[in-house]
Amino acid sequence: NSIINAIWTYELNVLPCGLGSGDLDYIFPMRVENADSLVPDISEGSESIQWVVDFAFALTAMLYLDMEDYPLYLDEPGHGFDAQHSVNLVGFIKQLMDSGRFSQLFMISHFDAVHGAFTNAQTLVLDEANIAVPHAYNEHVVMH
Repeated sequence: NSIINAIWTYELNVLPCGLGSGDLDYIFPMRVENADSLVPDISEGSESIQWVVDFAFALTAMLYLDMEDYPLYLDEPGHGFDAQHSVNLVGFIKQLMDSGRFSQLFMISHFDAVHGAFTNAQTLVLDEANIAVPHAYNEHVVMH
């Protein structure tokens, strides 16, 4: 929840899943700020809410398993986020990388505002069509 709330603009908390017949049921209710009742399961949240919850779960698992020396892979992070959530996400990822918790970030993004925030990044462009490319790219690769 601390990861989610570092990105999300309003309180969004995932609650523990239940025990059905003594086994985990993997149904995770959510408490959403200003909601009249609990959302019964994260699968009923918006696409953006589901993405941020999945991201928080994956990141927590990587940290718990001491996978901090592994690259963090992100494919179109926060796709579908509104402008403020996107800014919060990029700031969170930048802070995470600056902390040294992960050795590398491998991110696929078509939005300059996302990859442009990482000033010491190397950029790989496979196809220049329909995207804004930085002034320096593909300096670290040879493509045939």
